[in-house]
Amino acid sequence: MNPRYEHIGIDQVISRAKVQLRLQNTSDYDSFLELMIFEAMGSLGVLSMLRKDECPLSITNGTAKLPDNFIKLIAITADINVDPDSNDPITAQLSQCGLMLYADVPFMNSCGCNTDGGFAFNAFNFPYQSYQINNGYVHVNNPHGTIVNAKIAYYGTNTDKDGRAIIFSRYERALFNYACWMYTLANPEGFNQYIIEKYESIWVAQKSMLRAQDVRFKFELEAREIQNILSAMVISKAVNFINS
Repeated sequence: MNPRYEHIGIDQVISRAKVQLRLQNTSDYDSFLELMIFEAMGSLGVLSMLRKDECPLSITNGTAKLPDNFIKLIAITADINVDPDSNDPITAQLSQCGLMLYADVPFMNSCGCNTDGGFAFNAFNFPYQSYQINNGYVHVNNPHGTIVNAKIAYYGTNTDKDGRAIIFSRYERALFNYACWMYTLANPEGFNQYIIEKYESIWVAQKSMLRAQDVRFKFELEAREIQNILSAMVISKAVNFINS
């Protein structure tokens, strides 16, 4: 059993695939194998393959570039400079830092849900801290203030200090079997049908197993987090009762 967080580099997966395919003495197929490994990673689609990360965003004219390794958003918080003449208590409360709502403001306005009377925004006082993501950029909609700095929490590709992709070692078998399978399909000479089907069957079995493990791990993690929140609520109420 591999340690849960033991890392290996993509180069190691390529080397193992080359040994299996008897390509140790050439680098002609390294790019192809690397491409297939990344294709397999995308096909697996498990969040545990990614790394949770945080990054500050400097917003200029309502726009900021997302990190290069960005895959999936977790949350955005923003520092908001509130207009000095604003009497909105919610605005004042969020003047230091507030979560931002993902909303397509131009589309909502075109449907009549505008900032002057539309339920979608005014009911929650959110028009000044909504945002959208498009083509690698965050676009902020903030008519009631100026957002200049924000912080993003996200899932991103896991890389080493040199920017090369790394993975958890438990994914190695699945990835290198997919790469070998794709190579034998592209170059069938020298490989019988049994070998080709063996690479495919191992990939399919590993893919199913890893997805199931990821779902179980995510459930266990969320269950612990829910338990911790409920425990904190009980303790907080008990402390308040004693203090009163």
